[in-house]
Amino acid sequence: MRFQADEVSPAEKQTFEQWLNEDALHLAAWKRAEEVMQTFSMTPSMVGRHTLSTLSPASITKNRALRLLGIASTMMPLLNFLVRGDVSEI
Repeated sequence: MRFQADEVSPAEKQTFEQWLNEDALHLAAWKRAEEVMQTFSMTPSMVGRHTLSTLSPASITKNRALRLLGIASTMMPLLNFLVRGDVSEI
């Protein structure tokens, strides 16, 4: 997220580039992370705002947090399927 917001220093960029070049698995992991971020970017902003508004410290309970986490973990593979049509991800 910091890279997308352009909030990294030149030294951090260089360290990241070194990490990417150290192992093919690092590059694969980064590509997968970018795919996940792309999926998040397709989520309508009103859904995110509503979710964040329900997470005020006064309203959050352990059960509510677990429910929201469960919903999010269910929705992300579904969104991935809808976007990419890849049933192996569900």
